[in-house]
Amino acid sequence: MTDSEFTKLTYIAQGGQPTVNARLEIDAAGQATLFSGSSWSVPPLLRNTVGYFGATLPAETFAALKAQIADAGVLDLARQEQATSPDPTTRYLTIEQGSESYQFSLLDTSDEPALADLEQQLVDIMTELLSEPVRAVAVDLFLDESDAGLVPTVDLSQLGPEPLPLLLLEPDDANY
Repeated sequence: MTDSEFTKLTYIAQGGQPTVNARLEIDAAGQATLFSGSSWSVPPLLRNTVGYFGATLPAETFAALKAQIADAGVLDLARQEQATSPDPTTRYLTIEQGSESYQFSLLDTSDEPALADLEQQLVDIMTELLSEPVRAVAVDLFLDESDAGLVPTVDLSQLGPEPLPLLLLEPDDANY
């Protein structure tokens, strides 16, 4: 695949228990944006950050991603029938190449090494993007012991240059 052929890649993971909510987009210039909507969105570790993250991928990372798509015959797999999945988290991948769009449903039980390798590359990119907040928040929970009992503390920290408004109480709810 030449640089002019790769247009866009979108990877979405959502659902499951605990809830996963993530969307990764990579454009033709290698600009990557990640929305991570839960602490469990980027495996394998629990994260304390949610929000929007973004950066231009390093040239070698972007080249390796495009090579994986082209060399492993990944696009040919989009035309194959996909089995239904008992997996609670639904994962989708869309690769746009010129005017063509290739769509995949990814399964934990997939026997396609090319798709598994590609998905691992995407998770690695997502992990790296978590260190590039654009509009995000970090949440830390602490529990201290005192003579009065346990004292919980929640620390919210804004990350990135763009503001992220937080609604902690629903103003229209009479119970607050």
